[in-house]
Amino acid sequence: MNEAGMKCPQCSTFNNKILQTRSSPFHIKRRRQCLDCEARWTTYERVRPCNPVEGESV
Repeated sequence: MNEAGMKCPQCSTFNNKILQTRSSPFHIKRRRQCLDCEARWTTYERVRPCNPVEGESV
């Protein structure tokens, strides 16, 4: 299973890999491929800015 635990939209297995990752300041786009049925799909992850807690260094 990959680090994100993504389920294949075709065969519903968790056996997939990330083929490509592209990032921007607002999102991360990943191309994935199922290792069982070879289906490919794209996922988008939103990047949320983190607010440091007062008194902590970044």
